[in-house]
Amino acid sequence: MMIGNQFRLSALVMIVLLFSNVIIGQSKTDTIYFDENWSICEKPVALYHRICTLNLVKSIFYIGNVNDYYENGVLAMSGNFNDKGIKNGLFKFYRTDGSLQKEGNFENGEMKGIWNYYNPNGKLQVQFDCKSAVDFTPILVISNTGDTLIKNGNGHFIFNTQNDLPQIFPSSVNYTVEGSISNSKKNGQFFYWIGQQTDKKKVLGTETFKNGEFKKGSNGFDGTSRDMPTIYLNLLAESPLGNTDNFEHSNVVFGYGNEGDQKLIDFLANGTIPEMQSASQSYQENIKDIYNIIGTVMRQTLKSDKNKNINYSFPPEGISTNIYSFSHPLSPTNKPKEIHFTATLTIDANGYVTNSVFKGNLGKEEIGKMNYYLSRLSGLKPLLKNGQPINSELKIGFISLFDESLNNPKNEKMVGCRYIAYNADSTDMKQVNNTDPVALSEMVDKPAEPVGGNEGLKKYLERNLNAFIPTERGAPFGYYSVKVSFMVNEDGKLTDVKAENDPGYGTAQEAVKVISKMPNWIPARKNGKASKYFCNQSITFVVNKE
Repeated sequence: MMIGNQFRLSALVMIVLLFSNVIIGQSKTDTIYFDENWSICEKPVALYHRICTLNLVKSIFYIGNVNDYYENGVLAMSGNFNDKGIKNGLFKFYRTDGSLQKEGNFENGEMKGIWNYYNPNGKLQVQFDCKSAVDFTPILVISNTGDTLIKNGNGHFIFNTQNDLPQIFPSSVNYTVEGSISNSKKNGQFFYWIGQQTDKKKVLGTETFKNGEFKKGSNGFDGTSRDMPTIYLNLLAESPLGNTDNFEHSNVVFGYGNEGDQKLIDFLANGTIPEMQSASQSYQENIKDIYNIIGTVMRQTLKSDKNKNINYSFPPEGISTNIYSFSHPLSPTNKPKEIHFTATLTIDANGYVTNSVFKGNLGKEEIGKMNYYLSRLSGLKPLLKNGQPINSELKIGFISLFDESLNNPKNEKMVGCRYIAYNADSTDMKQVNNTDPVALSEMVDKPAEPVGGNEGLKKYLERNLNAFIPTERGAPFGYYSVKVSFMVNEDGKLTDVKAENDPGYGTAQEAVKVISKMPNWIPARKNGKASKYFCNQSITFVVNKE
């Protein structure tokens, strides 16, 4: 299995999109659309949108008031960015039913002061006095069961972030915490561990405070001391703000790297319609682009809130000329919906998909998304007849295959599912049925992750990565992205760290070095036990124009 992340660090730390072409105008009010990952997209595949004002002088960033909305039109968030594109002032977040979820102030991009969290009935449930998203003091904590753990800034508490405060902490922050607050300040030892209150012997780390001041800390994995409060608890982990603030564009239409950034700039500033350029060298290779679109749409569908009780994960199992498949891990016997369809696509002599016919149980929403992505695909290789390009039809099939297993501690019947797309014109069904499911027994219940989640990883890289390496070695203006792969072992140690590519100027060596020196991760879990997990991490160095 693989977990993919993207981290981009410039000498300025703050990420903005720099113009390479002159844009006329100072600013504009716009509606920006986001997909299920809060990655910028176009309206046909959007689940959220933001009404905002964009700065268009030298670089693109948000200024003034912003309002985010859910797919149903309900306000999701309101806030403000200063004239440098940094969060500043009161931010409010709402649930899909319109009820207030949390509110508080940002100062210079950091959570500051009192942040209030409300339960679905509108009652104040938690108050934090924040210095940042990872450095805060509980002032009031009422558990999900109604128990008051801290009141008026005083009390000794033990709570589990997911069992007691699931409305407050995102799912990736899953720890039990014990500590004492007096006069709204931390005092004594704080303990952090995974599991329930009775699992305290599995402590990951401790901190000691005196009158609110951090004195010392330790990491339960290797005993090394810390020079700052731990980041086990992160109020902004998984927050859409990380994507929206940095103009995340992982949507396949825009692509990645420097070229993807330029597409996004042209789209936001000038309204230029983005296209996906096929890399096919022959008609037979067109199938890979089609598989990529099918996989993109099906993953969006299977990860939606409609299936939120099923833990889906989608490691690629390899693309051949004829078959592409992906799986979700073993799950209880509530089988996911069986999906089957065929798609007949017309590829014209100019390399565009000009018509599509879908048959099966694929929903209208999924068909609409696939047609949208297909309309943005260009540069396909047409079929040749007597050396001349002609219109042709390509037929794709898609089915669900289920695998049963009893390999779990409770001896419960479990179900794994493979989703397989195949070239229906040239694939024998025996090949489809025998497609390697990438050993469903190796799928995990919970992926490995860095301590503190993605926000913790980001802060580690900001503190430890030498972002100036390419600049010091004379690299020209541009982006230098390194993909680093590594294994997270059962004890959380990172091994087999290597660069999958090398853009030069010392970037690959620096990326490998900083990942190799990372503190232990929280290992993956499978059937209640720690498990090995393969990861990859992209690190992008930015050389700015002088």
